[in-house]
Amino acid sequence: MLIAPLATAFARHTSTRKTIVVGIIFEVAAPIAASFATKHRVANGIAAAGSGIGGLIFSLSIQEIITIMGVEWAFRTVAIRVGVVNSICTLLIRDRNKIINPNKRAFDYRLFKRGNFYWPVGMTKQQGSISTAMLNPGMAFGRPLAGLSSDYFGRINISGNMTLLSALNCFFIWIFPKTFAVALVFSLVSGAVCGVFWTTISPVVVEVVGIEELPRALSLTWLWITLPTTFSKPIGLYLRRPGVHNEYLYPQIFSGVMYLAATGCIGRSSDERERQKLYAKMEGRRKGLEVC
Repeated sequence: MLIAPLATAFARHTSTRKTIVVGIIFEVAAPIAASFATKHRVANGIAAAGSGIGGLIFSLSIQEIITIMGVEWAFRTVAIRVGVVNSICTLLIRDRNKIINPNKRAFDYRLFKRGNFYWPVGMTKQQGSISTAMLNPGMAFGRPLAGLSSDYFGRINISGNMTLLSALNCFFIWIFPKTFAVALVFSLVSGAVCGVFWTTISPVVVEVVGIEELPRALSLTWLWITLPTTFSKPIGLYLRRPGVHNEYLYPQIFSGVMYLAATGCIGRSSDERERQKLYAKMEGRRKGLEVC
């Protein structure tokens, strides 16, 4: 996230495809480098990358790779998969930069002057792997549905409602899983709704600042979330209470509260956007009257 402005600047001087190629190189190099790590813990372990059906297969198979071939080759398998899949995607990608002429300033502080920009169970290893895998069928169903619904009910509205559902999922399902089956339900629901940020962030930003400003707005967005993505997990671990019956109660509450706060921010953004639309409509009528 921290190098997003550099990526935007690189794309401005080269092209979208070349920028993605550089990203692929880093994505491939990271798990390969991690496979040679000698420390006892590798941060985040192995990321169950991907979404949808592919992510389901990947999440289930990676545990077998660890068991049969070891953690080192699991990392290398991740690297091979990332390199192949993203290389194919890079060959197929097309941008519209020549048509829309987007603003590609790496760090444009003027966007911060626009107020609405600020608002866009204990288990075995096998059960944990299955629970992680169950996120992906939820993604396969929920993310396309979120995109389709956005066209009918509005990007900001769907983003806000899905974020609210994520909060309710934390409070009413995650806190009370007494069985493995309930944990699977939580994973399915989470896959469907909790990743709405990544599904709707681009259309929501377009809705707020316009498509011409999308590159620099996304650049600032990735930079803006560097701190929470860096410290959210340490905060959650700090809030954990080892030795008690529900040691993750406080992290669960923390997650739900953060989703509620995000819902409020999206609501503020929606209100600001509606005020802008109303102002633009009134301004258009005023100019029309002046012409008359």
